[in-house]
Amino acid sequence: MNLTHYPKIKKGLAAVGLVVVIWFPDLVWELFAELLHLVVEWILELLHILFEGLETGLDFVIEHALETDMRSTQIIVFYTIMAMIAGLVYGLFRWFRGNYPRWFEACRAAALSFRATVQQNFLLMPMAEKLSWLALVVLAVTARLLLGF
Repeated sequence: MNLTHYPKIKKGLAAVGLVVVIWFPDLVWELFAELLHLVVEWILELLHILFEGLETGLDFVIEHALETDMRSTQIIVFYTIMAMIAGLVYGLFRWFRGNYPRWFEACRAAALSFRATVQQNFLLMPMAEKLSWLALVVLAVTARLLLGF
């Protein structure tokens, strides 16, 4: 394929994506929500498996090392895990408190740079291309209104 066709393909895909988002916003939102739900579900399932593995391992080690009964072992494991979680939360709090201002400024600078780039690209676009994008948006909105919600 000729390399000069790639910008045309990118513009065509952007146009198709814009039309799909305007015509089917409910389906786009549902797809996004389902994908987000799937990812969150997998992450939570992985965290649960890791927690159960940690708990089982601590149960085994404490029960055999200290020669305790099941109830005492469970109490020791519970407070050990609570101490680990408290230490982790404290460490994350200190790390986040030190890095948040730097992250905020970096994100702000990136957003302003992106906005300036988009504005510059739009200003450098030929008038015919600007009008074609405007016509595409008007066509998509009109078709959406005519076909109903």
